[in-house]
Amino acid sequence: VEMAVADKKELSGHPIELIPVDDHCSAEGGEAGAQQIAADPTIVGVIGATCSSASIPAGKVLSEAGMVLISPSSTAPSLTLAGQHAPGFFRTIYNDRAQGKAVAEFVFKVLGLRTMSTLHDGTPYSMELQAAACENFEKLGGTCLGRIQLGGSADVNAKVLWLSKLRTEAVYFPVYTEDGIAILNAIKRQGITSALVSSESLFSSDFLQQTGDLAHGIYISGPTPVAESASFSAKYRAAYGEDPIATYHLQAYDAALML
Repeated sequence: VEMAVADKKELSGHPIELIPVDDHCSAEGGEAGAQQIAADPTIVGVIGATCSSASIPAGKVLSEAGMVLISPSSTAPSLTLAGQHAPGFFRTIYNDRAQGKAVAEFVFKVLGLRTMSTLHDGTPYSMELQAAACENFEKLGGTCLGRIQLGGSADVNAKVLWLSKLRTEAVYFPVYTEDGIAILNAIKRQGITSALVSSESLFSSDFLQQTGDLAHGIYISGPTPVAESASFSAKYRAAYGEDPIATYHLQAYDAALML
């Protein structure tokens, strides 16, 4: 977003100022951040929120304030579902119904497995993504043996013990770093040998650094790589001294230019 602002420089003769507000990747943070933004008459639009759980209340608050928000990373299907869609909400990233279908087809057709179980944290992103995966997996002829909701990291061991009794061929757990680490450690302690699948919520250096060899062999779904212009990549490295650290940097750039 910073790069898009720097490239655009001004709009209709007015300088563009970027005001950061933290959504804390939570419903509470999204609502509080949106209320803060809605109360500021100098703000004309929003890029975000980061997480679906924050975008759901933020979309409602900002839409009621007559504002628009464009998210580069909130993928929960309910955000653009007829009857639930906040009129001011848009996104430049895919709907998780597409990702859930891709996960199901990979497990069923590529890995050749017929039973799958899921672990999710109850947030819109995690819950709706695993639901889409199970729905499509069963349409293909597979069986979702268990759809297990976690009650926080302290609850992981008990839920993974329950999972071990299902003897499922694949385990899909689209969760964030802290839960992902706890799940992986518990799965290894229980001796579960199922194929392990997650999504871009674990596509992070933090997860890899904290799990080490335990993460070897996990399958990860996420945005397909797209060809970046060499000039864009060079400009990013010149500005920040590293390659992009986010999965959705191109979607964020596009969202800012659209706004």
